Amino acid sequence: MYPLAAPDYHGDAALPRRTIDSPEFTITLSKGLANRHRLPWDHVMKVLREFKAMLEDVGRTIQRENGVQNPTGDFGIELLATAKGNVFRRGSIDTTAALTLDVANGLLAVNAIINTANAVEKQKEIVLDDDKTIRIVRGLTKIGEVQRQDRTDFAVKIVGPNTPKKAAKITESGVQKLQAADAEVLHVDGLTVYGKLLELRDRSQTDDMGDYIWGELRSDGGDVWRVQFKRKDAADVIPLFTKQVMVYGNAMYFKTRSPRLDANSFKEDARRNDLAAFDEM
Repeated sequence: MYPLAAPDYHGDAALPRRTIDSPEFTITLSKGLANRHRLPWDHVMKVLREFKAMLEDVGRTIQRENGVQNPTGDFGIELLATAKGNVFRRGSIDTTAALTLDVANGLLAVNAIINTANAVEKQKEIVLDDDKTIRIVRGLTKIGEVQRQDRTDFAVKIVGPNTPKKAAKITESGVQKLQAADAEVLHVDGLTVYGKLLELRDRSQTDDMGDYIWGELRSDGGDVWRVQFKRKDAADVIPLFTKQVMVYGNAMYFKTRSPRLDANSFKEDARRNDLAAFDEM
């Protein structure tokens, strides 16, 4: 897809250079277990999946702000192989991808991630006052969980035609700041939330507690809740999937993640038909 020329811009003199005809970003995990040039498969996939999800979520917000009709966050991401056909290079994760659709907004999304990552690493104050920053910090926190386990550094950089080269790295100190920012900030006992149960899964995306099943509840006010149900209640929870429900339990609010509700009781919220009630009256 790309014409070949001089040494690869990644610095490997053994590989030919590609002519860069669209913006590209590189994701790298280095140090720690990566020094052995191998990492757990699940950890590699978690980093790539989370970065993709973060890019799409932030991208949708940016597209919406810039007047795109039906924003999708799809920037036509394509993984780029080296001249030898390798997608991953030494370092366990060192892979490059190109932006091929809606490039202008895609660049804004990648740069937003890089700017926030730099602020985290440089211990600058991060003001969580908009959806983009909250989503990026939340995504970097999940990537930081992998970094903590494997003792790795995470880096992302972007290059391209008429695009200033820009990079960010999060090391151990940055991971520690993310952990502190992700701490629970408010606990409320005995809260009832009304909304639609949109998702159920065996485990949460971040927790490995096998005694529970997790749901996503979109409240009547538009907030998204992570709901923890006891596994013994699964037979009663599953029939409520996609239905309007009422859930009572203890709530925890976080700085960077969606609020969590530990369900003590729940039931279908049978909505009153106001027109029928009026006719009856």
